[in-house]
Amino acid sequence: MYLFDQKRNGKEVRDPRYNYAIASFLANELQLDESIMRFYINQPAVIIGKHQNAFAEVNLNYLEKEQIYLVRRSSGGGSVYHDQGTLIYGFIGDNDHDSYQDFSRFTQPIVRALQRLGVKEAQFGGRNGSGGKMDNFQKLTKNALDELSQVFAKMNEEDVRLLLDSIEKTERIFLLGAGREGLSTREFAMRLMHLGKEAHWLWDDTTPEVRPGDLFICACGSADVSHENVICNNAKQAGANLLLITPSSEGYLLSIADIVIKVPSMAYKAVYHSEDDYVAINQTMGNQFEQALLIVF
Repeated sequence: MYLFDQKRNGKEVRDPRYNYAIASFLANELQLDESIMRFYINQPAVIIGKHQNAFAEVNLNYLEKEQIYLVRRSSGGGSVYHDQGTLIYGFIGDNDHDSYQDFSRFTQPIVRALQRLGVKEAQFGGRNGSGGKMDNFQKLTKNALDELSQVFAKMNEEDVRLLLDSIEKTERIFLLGAGREGLSTREFAMRLMHLGKEAHWLWDDTTPEVRPGDLFICACGSADVSHENVICNNAKQAGANLLLITPSSEGYLLSIADIVIKVPSMAYKAVYHSEDDYVAINQTMGNQFEQALLIVF
């Protein structure tokens, strides 16, 4: 095994951009007869996985303010934070087709070395240093619940009352949403029906025409999706009152909505004017807005 000396011009490299470029070079370009081991330290940086959406995973405004690097690695996995108090190690070797996701093979030698140095409590655990998959599951679920608690703490109680009053005084209610936001909104259509309202999910084959005085509820994270813009505009022209539920501070639908209910959460392509407009998300895939919708509804 080769030990890679992480230095440039005699100085230790701590720029995370160079460190991950080095990893890519070692893995893809340098062909050696044995595996490579490397230790390195990064300047403050958030490292995201190959397939992750940076807008959903990271508070980009905060990173820019604090001058924290954002780096995408060439492998998969979740987002992690590194700083100069974090010692990172890595192994690079040939693919033997038996070691995929077998982290113990690469971690146990480090654990044994630490134990020989007197760190008797060193042990191999699951992701994020947990004691196993269920411990990690508990951490992830607690994180999601904590985020949602912050979202609801930021919500304006007057907005909630306005939503309830609009529903109470209207006989016919139409609902629109797209993607996962749409799934949460469709559930609300069924709930309203169970409450005795004449509620219609817009995409159903049996949905009737919109009439003057109807309530048209649209949940849209960005407040600006082309087909939703057209549909909501048509509903307005038919005489319906448009109630928009969104976290965004900009978007076409905001300009035509009669009522706007703000849910201060992270959503894809939403625009925020300040940190008070949202709750920073640590979940994957931007789940926060549709989760908040499901609970609000």
